[in-house]
Amino acid sequence: SISSTLEVIESATRLLNDRRSSLLTLQQQISEHLLTISPMFEEADRVQVRIESSVLTRDVNPIWLADWGELSAEKIEESSVDSLEAVSVYVSVRTLQIALHLIFVLLCVWMVHRVASAAHRARERGVEIGGTEVLLSRPISAAGLVGMLPAAWFYPLAPDVFRVFTGLIFLFPVFRLLPLVLPGILRSRPWLILSVYLLQHLRQLWLFTSLLPRLLLLAEGMLLGAGLLWLLTSSRKWGRELPPTRRWLLKFSLLIGVLAVLSSILSNLLGNLTLSELLIGGTYQSGAAAALLYVVYLILESLLLIALHSQWAARVPVVSQHSDLYMGKARPLLKALLVLAWIDITLQNFRIRTIVLDRVSAFLAVEWSLGSISISIGDPLAFGLTLLAALLLSRLIRFFLKEAVLPKANLPRGIPYAVTQIVHYTILSLGFLMAVAAAGFGLDRLALLAGAFGVGIGFGLQNVVNNFVSGIILLFERPVQVGDLIELGSLMGHVQRIGIRSSTVRTFAGAEVIVPNGDLIANQVVNWSLSDQLRRVDIPVGVAHGSDAERVQEVLLEVAASHPNVLDNPEPACIFTELGENSLRFEVRAWTRLEHFLGVKSQLGVAIDQALRRAGVQIALPQRDVHLRFDQIGQAPDQEPDTPDSSEK
Repeated sequence: SISSTLEVIESATRLLNDRRSSLLTLQQQISEHLLTISPMFEEADRVQVRIESSVLTRDVNPIWLADWGELSAEKIEESSVDSLEAVSVYVSVRTLQIALHLIFVLLCVWMVHRVASAAHRARERGVEIGGTEVLLSRPISAAGLVGMLPAAWFYPLAPDVFRVFTGLIFLFPVFRLLPLVLPGILRSRPWLILSVYLLQHLRQLWLFTSLLPRLLLLAEGMLLGAGLLWLLTSSRKWGRELPPTRRWLLKFSLLIGVLAVLSSILSNLLGNLTLSELLIGGTYQSGAAAALLYVVYLILESLLLIALHSQWAARVPVVSQHSDLYMGKARPLLKALLVLAWIDITLQNFRIRTIVLDRVSAFLAVEWSLGSISISIGDPLAFGLTLLAALLLSRLIRFFLKEAVLPKANLPRGIPYAVTQIVHYTILSLGFLMAVAAAGFGLDRLALLAGAFGVGIGFGLQNVVNNFVSGIILLFERPVQVGDLIELGSLMGHVQRIGIRSSTVRTFAGAEVIVPNGDLIANQVVNWSLSDQLRRVDIPVGVAHGSDAERVQEVLLEVAASHPNVLDNPEPACIFTELGENSLRFEVRAWTRLEHFLGVKSQLGVAIDQALRRAGVQIALPQRDVHLRFDQIGQAPDQEPDTPDSSEK
């Protein structure tokens, strides 16, 4: 056994040694490739820096001094063959990525087709789904546009000619969808975008020549400038279809574009090709990206809107009952993300993205020192953003707890609100600690700050701490809950909110009273709805002496029992309370639910008055015996005697 075990160990050792040798060989090859590639990256970085630094310097002769012999057919053919060979090699290497991208596009087509079918069914059911015309009218084009969006992720480091071909495929759905979103006068001008695109990317086929791409760049600038100038001069016609803010913003953008294109044409003529390509490419690609992202926004909005009104969403209450809320939150979020994407694309097209990021980072890193404490501009920003993220996360979690999770748990009344508030306080506390850490504030300093707060609490924050602890007690003990009808001294109303320091009580007059939590714990509070929602209605009734007491009780009980909002259990009662000097006094007692209390009390009073009148029972009136004493005939005490004339009167 030992010998066989040793043989197995020896064979395993040989196998491991072989694998280690192969790994070492691979590591050596990787190191050799890295040594080969690293100088290339360094050279590319140096070239990039040189290009960025030579934007304002002339790099070729003016166009009238150019070598026109470079337009020979041999050089153009040689450059085209080299470009196509680069594409062929790239396609052979990226076959798997191309197949995966094709599968992704087909999945997008299937998904959009399903969504469009669901939208048609929803409209047949009478559900209003506005804003989905772009998706429903041309779903295949919308799916193709969505499927082509991650092309840069599927094809990294692709040759320029390959990007030209994928861009042409990408333009087909764009031209199908743009007429649906552009103003009326612009719908017949999509050829402008296509022509400029072709001129811009055909230059990539002849990168190994210098004059032909330069002439194409000049033609591209003239065509793009003419189109932008036409749009600017005809803005009075198409601008009527846009809101004033968007109209002026678009006019300003067109004016900037015209100036950039004119500067590019002038730079090309003078021999500054770097600046010319930068201005033309940045202007065109930024405008095209804005139009493309707008179409993408409309498609994503339509997809989300249809999904929220689908049959699946109708089976999920937390989705179907708050579809308008979701759309109201999703629209500004989508707009913000796409605007940030457009800004990033624009900075990258104008080759200033790195410069801007470096400047922003340097600005945020500026520090001020005060003794041993140093703070930078980015610290308060990091603190605020982290705290805002914690607040948004807390609101999101509380929403789903309140709408989707806690209603299914069948918890006692008040427990769901306590759970959501405790989760809210916990997330905010953790978010505060993370915000402090993100701001570069050490926890040891935080302990020192907590000690300072302890001293402050001892001197002047007792009431704040008292109300905070009272709020925690209210959440756990639950003597008062949200929605309860309470009576605190002369204050009576419904509890709207139990906060960290105070609670809000809304009176019947509509006033919202802020009550410190300490008052709800330390003082006597009458809670009319703590254990149930029942309340007794007491109506005193007085009838005249001589009335039949039994008949009166029968009438009062009939009135109370016939009211629809009076409960049968406990059943209504009529009690003879007092044999008064002026009346026989009864009291009608009926139980109802709290929300019907005032209405039942008023309606029972009116019904009792009508029933007693029909039964011939007289309502008691106050009786008083008045005795007049006269010292003389016709004369009260301490009164002058009447004159004869006045006596006769």
